[in-house]
Amino acid sequence: MATDTLASSSHHCEIVLVQGTHDANGFPCGRPAGETCSDCGSELCDLHTEVCEFCNQAFCSMCMWLHLEKADAKPAQPVSRPERLKRRA
Repeated sequence: MATDTLASSSHHCEIVLVQGTHDANGFPCGRPAGETCSDCGSELCDLHTEVCEFCNQAFCSMCMWLHLEKADAKPAQPVSRPERLKRRA
């Protein structure tokens, strides 16, 4: 049982940081993970976790962007109606 506790507390953020397009490998963030992305399942630290304000789920930045692109992820927006032009006589 003690091994299970140690194993579960040693999860690290799985986000890979790169310095630019020339950096083919990058390096792992390595910070302690406290969340899991609701879409891809990556372990995330507090710096790399984004929470959707509409559904309150945690995502990595790429999955958050994709999540917000879905129509059902956003609250319904009122249809804007063009203001009528008042004609002057």
